[in-house]
Amino acid sequence: MTDEWVLDPYCGAGSSLIAGIRHGRRVAGCDKEETYIKITRERIRAFFEGRLPLRPLGRDLYQPTGKVARVPIEWEQGAIPHAYGNARAELT
Repeated sequence: MTDEWVLDPYCGAGSSLIAGIRHGRRVAGCDKEETYIKITRERIRAFFEGRLPLRPLGRDLYQPTGKVARVPIEWEQGAIPHAYGNARAELT
């Protein structure tokens, strides 16, 4: 499957293009924001120079700690309101 093309018409920071390159594909991307084009070019350059940090598939970006690591009490109690009323009330 090498030499196939990956087209990302909204490439943003270029992650899908870099993934394509890593898997032997040819890539093309565009974005309406010039800033993102510059970021993408720099990230691809860094990839080829071995400077781009890569995370193995399936590994978390970080391990949250403190308040952000806790499940909100509302979620634990199942009392999350949504568009149709109380989720817990509908399940019982």
